[in-house]
Amino acid sequence: MAIPGPERSRPRVVLAERVIRKIAHGALLYPDEETAEALVGLIIPTENGEPDFYVLDTIAPEQHAVDRAGYMVEQGDELQDEIMYWLAINWKRFRDLRRQSYGNALAAKWDAPLRYLGDWHKQPGEMFWPSQGDLETARAILEEAGNDMPQIIVPIVTLAPPWDAESGPPGDEFDLYATQPDGPPVRINIWYLRRDLPEFIAARPQVMADDLLPAMPPLGWHLADRERFQAEYDLLTGDGLAVSISEWDADQRPPLEICFLVGRMGGDHVLLLITGYNYPATPPTVRVAPMLRLQDDEDMFARLWAESRPLTARETPDLPWTAERTLLELVRAVEAALSGPAPDEQATHEG
Repeated sequence: MAIPGPERSRPRVVLAERVIRKIAHGALLYPDEETAEALVGLIIPTENGEPDFYVLDTIAPEQHAVDRAGYMVEQGDELQDEIMYWLAINWKRFRDLRRQSYGNALAAKWDAPLRYLGDWHKQPGEMFWPSQGDLETARAILEEAGNDMPQIIVPIVTLAPPWDAESGPPGDEFDLYATQPDGPPVRINIWYLRRDLPEFIAARPQVMADDLLPAMPPLGWHLADRERFQAEYDLLTGDGLAVSISEWDADQRPPLEICFLVGRMGGDHVLLLITGYNYPATPPTVRVAPMLRLQDDEDMFARLWAESRPLTARETPDLPWTAERTLLELVRAVEAALSGPAPDEQATHEG
């Protein structure tokens, strides 16, 4: 339950409308079981003693990370960590660009790092306050070695009880209610913990329109479509190719590109396949680098990128791109073009 305290100790938590929709949808996916998602957003200092939290998005865990029999959710499973890293590093790149064009205080307000803010989870019945287990979990996160989080928010979601249309929903200023056309309304209560607080206190929630808040970086296809990503990787390795994958700034503008290093044992070259965040809707591009002997402490991708070059017109295969094509098809077409006769040899044969 919330502990008494001065009003200045209660932070304001602003949630984008899209976040409310995602929380309500997530809570209703498993109406009789518990679920949870990580919160992503900004922490903005204020003059009131506590910062403002701006929740811009949520990240769902992989299904294997959730034990729905008793609300056991791994804090930061592998996919959530990868998505959080992608969002944070691309947010920084967009942030650096925006900083060059700031012309007013409102734009500069969002000049803050994107952070993990906590996790929301649904609890059974009408238990809208944190359990002792929630307190122990939150405190463990705050006290984790190397963690720079002095505070955390923990929204708790419950299925809202029915209410009289004339009197409106029960509760007070610390309650949020979200309705959906295809399910019951849900109640959202946001709880706040600092390292020096003995218990959670209730935070003041506020919903804000999406267009009044900064947009999130687009998610890379390798994270948004794990099935396609795994299929592409399996096709390449199944063809005998050695494959390494890096997130790289190939075009000097955010978001990053997802790049595949592919090479064959005994070959004399390596191909760099560069895919945009929205692959396969946009076609990949290809660079070629010589097969090099690298030092043990050398960044393989950085070195090969530095030694790479675009394909020449002769080396570029005539392969019209569609979203149904695969990276392996592209590799085979480029390999065929690279293994063709050199221009001077071709001229000799034709003569």
